[in-house]
Amino acid sequence: WILCTLVSVMVHELGHAIMGRVFGLPGNITLAGMGGQAVGNFDTLRSWQRVLVILAGPGAGFLLLFALILVNQRPWNLNVADALDLPMLKIPWKWDLLDQINTNLKTTPPYNEIMKFLCWMNLFWNIINLIPIIPLDGGMLMREGCTVVSPVGGLWVAFGLSFLFAGVIAVYCLFVLVWRRDLPTVVDPFFGILMFGMMAVQNFMSMIQVARVPRRTEY
Repeated sequence: WILCTLVSVMVHELGHAIMGRVFGLPGNITLAGMGGQAVGNFDTLRSWQRVLVILAGPGAGFLLLFALILVNQRPWNLNVADALDLPMLKIPWKWDLLDQINTNLKTTPPYNEIMKFLCWMNLFWNIINLIPIIPLDGGMLMREGCTVVSPVGGLWVAFGLSFLFAGVIAVYCLFVLVWRRDLPTVVDPFFGILMFGMMAVQNFMSMIQVARVPRRTEY
């Protein structure tokens, strides 16, 4: 699981870094306890270029997921389509690369566990990353939109909306953990409380900090 996490995080962050390199800006990748970050002078790019750099992270993750399905579609059909009871998500074709090499490998550990982890990680983690909460990629996209609409107050609005969304999700996870275990959650409720609660606090503090800064024409 740890190795699959490393691969998935690195692919995601490489998407950001490579897109930054396309626009002429080298970047570094730092890994932390709860993920990673592609670091570079991306603020010097134009707004549409920053949007592409942001989208390149989830895009790289979804591209890896598509490659995994081409190699072996069993983890997707079994652990996503069947697990969620959504037959319409099943892959419509029968061919995959592993059938041409070794069919028995599909059910042989640890390969089957590795493919299961990679499939879930690169689907749901990238979907979660698109939630409009700073510092998730969805939150960074929201920040770009807010600052384009309002260069002066847009950053405060982006932090405020991030605080609101993160707080609502944290409260929902708390409700599921304490009262309604049968309600659906993408992440473990206890982990969701910690992660989104921490994001809510961070965005609230950032919102206060931005409000105290003298207003300029552009942040």
